[in-house]
Amino acid sequence: RTCIFPGLVNRGVVHSRTLSEAMGDRTRVADLAPAGTRASPFIGVNEMRDRCDASDWGATSLGATSRWSTSLRTAAALVISSGFPMILLWGPDLIQIYNDGYRLILDDKHPDALGTPVLDT
Repeated sequence: RTCIFPGLVNRGVVHSRTLSEAMGDRTRVADLAPAGTRASPFIGVNEMRDRCDASDWGATSLGATSRWSTSLRTAAALVISSGFPMILLWGPDLIQIYNDGYRLILDDKHPDALGTPVLDT
C-alpha cells in the first residue's frame, strides 16, 4: 500500500525511463526474464539483491515473493537496482526493502532492518 520511490515520482508524475536506462550495466539477461519465469523479483548485481534473495519473505506480512503483486515486484526491482539510496516501505506493517546505498544510511541497523516493519527499527 505504501511505497517510497525517491527520484522516480515527483508530485504524482512518474518520470519515464526505460529499464535499460535505469539499470545501466547492472542488469543480467536472466534478470529480464518474463514475469512468472523467475522466482525472485530482485534484479541487479549487488549485495542487497543477494540478501533479498536469501531472505525468508514468507515469514513477513508480505508473504513469499512468488505471491507478491506485480506492483510490489516492480517496486522492489526498482529499489534494489537503483544506484541512489532508496527504501521501499510496503503493506500495513511498512516492511522495509532497501538497496545498497540505503544500507549505509541504516548504519548498524543493517542487515537486521531488511524485511522488518519500519517502526521496529
